[in-house]
Amino acid sequence: MPPNKAMPLAKSAAQKALDMEADLAEAHASRGNALMSSKSYAEAEQEFETAMRLDPKLYEAPYFYARTCWIEGKLEKAAQLFELAADLRPEDYQSLSLLAVVFNALHRPADALATHERCLAAIKRQLESNPDDVRAIYMGSSDLLALGRTEEALSWGERALAIDPHDQATLYNVACLYSNAGRLQRAIDLLGQALDAGFAQKEWIEHDSDLDPLRNEPRFKALLRRFEKKQ
Repeated sequence: MPPNKAMPLAKSAAQKALDMEADLAEAHASRGNALMSSKSYAEAEQEFETAMRLDPKLYEAPYFYARTCWIEGKLEKAAQLFELAADLRPEDYQSLSLLAVVFNALHRPADALATHERCLAAIKRQLESNPDDVRAIYMGSSDLLALGRTEEALSWGERALAIDPHDQATLYNVACLYSNAGRLQRAIDLLGQALDAGFAQKEWIEHDSDLDPLRNEPRFKALLRRFEKKQ
């Protein structure tokens, strides 16, 4: 379902849950996620704060709160929240993967490298039980690249594309992989496919340091202009 149709339904469903039980932390976190996806960031932050106050052990609240802060460019806050989410759910690789990205953006290479090691270990455990977890595969590819294992990283990226070649998130993340690997034209091709598939987070593209190698490329600039016309 396109986001412009899905998000009103998501907000409505979360609000119905809150009407039934106003102190339900999961509903506040869900409403915050829907608000984030609708770009209502300040209101989303309030919902996440409420959810964390109501249930300090709820993983989803700091995780999606961190994603909101990352989109807004609040990197220090995002790092704190991703670390909290990772502590709440040690088996989860997603918080660690995004935490490493934030550390890179904050120019903290030692912290980023250590986090990539932690994340890759968690991903390998996940793939032992679910070898076709495409999100684990493309996130693991970024860890491999950061650890200097470039060809293995690109192989993982292509593996993710083979499993889910039309998914916007898969296309976007593998585009980031190729961007960081210096394969700029392949990265721009994949990013264009991600936008065509429905990727709509303009702020993410603007703040994502993984795309920095592309920013002076004429094709990338043209892609952004085309994207802005669709907004």
